[in-house]
Amino acid sequence: MGPAQTPGESLDNPNKIREHHMSFYHSIARDGTHVFRSAEGKYLLLNGNNGVEVQDSVPAAFQEKGTAISCILGTIQLKLNKYVIIVTKHTITGSVMGKEIAKVDEYKILPLGQHTRKSSEESSYLDLLHLHLNNATLYFSPGNKYDVTNSLQNQYTRRPSYDLRFWWNHYISQDLIENGAEAFVTPVIYGYFKSHSASFNGGQPLEFALLTRRATQRAGTRYLRRGIDEDGNVANFNETEQIFTASNGQIYSFLQTRGSVPVYWSQINNLKYR
Repeated sequence: MGPAQTPGESLDNPNKIREHHMSFYHSIARDGTHVFRSAEGKYLLLNGNNGVEVQDSVPAAFQEKGTAISCILGTIQLKLNKYVIIVTKHTITGSVMGKEIAKVDEYKILPLGQHTRKSSEESSYLDLLHLHLNNATLYFSPGNKYDVTNSLQNQYTRRPSYDLRFWWNHYISQDLIENGAEAFVTPVIYGYFKSHSASFNGGQPLEFALLTRRATQRAGTRYLRRGIDEDGNVANFNETEQIFTASNGQIYSFLQTRGSVPVYWSQINNLKYR
């Protein structure tokens, strides 16, 4: 869902994406405008004509409370129509240093504007988008409390910034970022996260967490996507981090990486076993 970026590249302005409260509220006005309200009272208006607008207040017709949603994945232009993708349900799968991380459970792809054009090709693109979102295991930090795109070492040693290699919805968030709607952006990773608390020897609490991030560059299915590209990105690069938090506040992180063999090669598949 994102274009190739230079390995290690991060968001140019680290202050653009800030912490926000967990819930947004979504409603659709009579003219087809999608209205999102943050807990801070900011309004995001999306429609097919005026694009992206952020306002401190809106007309009474737009002020319905609406339905609480988890986050906005972004907007995407297909062949004929533009859509907004929202997460409507999530499950908390654990936390790191007391900051919760959630898995995307349910989502909606909603057209922008009252009048949408239909075609078999548009339907095919929508089916492909649904297929990807249904198969992907997407995780985010509610309220952007924790940077899921960066390892703990990067968070402590680098300036605050999101790692574009693992920011899975960065491409479809660009429309919001470029139009001043950073407060409504939530970085999402494709991977896995789970944490578990335990106690040993006198009841001292310990916390274990496992987090895997899949890179956006050169992602694809096994056997069909192999080797390296001209920019040095290997196929299906992943970063797996084990995080251990002790009762005295000490934090330990062990990072492993894996990916395809970093040479130019491919694999031709057929139905013959050898």
